[in-house]
Amino acid sequence: ETYAALSGDCANEAEVLVIPEGGYHPLGAAGASLIMDAIPDNNYTHIYLPVGTATTLAGILRKSAADQIICAVPVLKGLNDLPQRLKKLNAGLAYSTPSVIDQYHFGGYARSRQVLLDFMNAFYNTYAVPTDFVYTGKMMFAVMDAINRNEFTSGTRILCLHTGGLQGNASLPKGSLIF
Repeated sequence: ETYAALSGDCANEAEVLVIPEGGYHPLGAAGASLIMDAIPDNNYTHIYLPVGTATTLAGILRKSAADQIICAVPVLKGLNDLPQRLKKLNAGLAYSTPSVIDQYHFGGYARSRQVLLDFMNAFYNTYAVPTDFVYTGKMMFAVMDAINRNEFTSGTRILCLHTGGLQGNASLPKGSLIF
């Protein structure tokens, strides 16, 4: 879960900097919380985001309003330790419990199925927003599925956080995506 950035000849451990995967650290969550500061007129009822290490989720929870529903869409199959991750990332801080929507992982981290790729292409055709199959495509599939199942009441305002990851699409066979 961690990567080491090495400096010098690494003659001693003092020259090793360990960087947690995905920024998984309370400082990463603090940085991710700044996303909320960049949202003008934050009157959204629901905020959706994909979840890997849960660092961005922890940050969003730090600054979300008490009446906002934070919808976490795990991209990993069997992400069963989310409460423990959030407790570590937000130690000593008050935060709300997210709504976890865990059936859109499409087989696990960096895995996809043709139905997801077809959705991503259709989504791009409709909205001109590129998504990736690792994170944002899965989250948007979950959002659009909830909309299509009429899960939201009139007046619901949904914010979807596109957390990047488009570079992962380069690993797909040529022609899989139209963008």
